Amino acid sequence: MTEQKVNSELINSCIQQDRRAQNMLYKQTYTRLMNICRRYARNSEEARELFTIGFLKILNNLDKYQQHIPFESWISRVMINSIIDEHRRHSSFKEHHQFVENEKLDYKNEADFNEYEKQMSTDQALSMLNQLPEATRKVFALFAIDDYTHKEIAVMLGISENTSKWHVSDARKRLLKQLSGTFKTEKV
Repeated sequence: MTEQKVNSELINSCIQQDRRAQNMLYKQTYTRLMNICRRYARNSEEARELFTIGFLKILNNLDKYQQHIPFESWISRVMINSIIDEHRRHSSFKEHHQFVENEKLDYKNEADFNEYEKQMSTDQALSMLNQLPEATRKVFALFAIDDYTHKEIAVMLGISENTSKWHVSDARKRLLKQLSGTFKTEKV
């Protein structure tokens, strides 16, 4: 039986409120979805909360899933949108995180950043991401990890494209500073 057929049968069972099928879907998607939640959460408790809310949205919207779209991409998109919705409910992103539109962005250290990235573990990366300011962390994760464009991020978060670019640039600067300190310490 192909994976697509298994997914189709599993999805149909979940739509019919079959608890075993829902549990199976939970187990099959937990790692992927929790990794997404961990990128946007400040701590593991918040990640679990985001996961629960997002997974319920996935279950409630399975009837809207279209078979021609890869299921993993669809559930990831629903989870990310759920996280963004939760963020909007709890804070006013635009009020607290608007920055100067014409600030000069610095991309000169991008090659160094990519070199450090090759040498670190996932846990190290998540730990460093969690040290970023909340708005910067979320924009950076949407752009660098989840491949959203600055335009898409601006629409999702109600900010300008330049503000999105500023957050990505700021995140890179902060992460590079953290990385250079980490690897200097490890080499000594």
